[in-house]
Amino acid sequence: MAPEALLFQTGYLTMKHVETDPGGRPRYRLGYPNHEVRQSLNESLLDALAPNAAARSPGGDRLHELWWSWRAKARRWRSSGHGATRTSTAP
Repeated sequence: MAPEALLFQTGYLTMKHVETDPGGRPRYRLGYPNHEVRQSLNESLLDALAPNAAARSPGGDRLHELWWSWRAKARRWRSSGHGATRTSTAP
């Protein structure tokens, strides 16, 4: 199960806005249901991504940097063909 689906189904993320892209597909903007959930989830993610307390900065800027760094790496990995489903051409 995708992490965002798990967070949505457990209530850690809620649907804040729905719009339709030019191809007619729905796009969902997810958000936190309240400040306490946002703070708790961010602290948990920060502990998992940067367990070293020295890597943290006030205001959560480090968590933001780590998230975007991870996304960029994941996109590069998928675009190199690692994330694609492959079919066998063996007889």
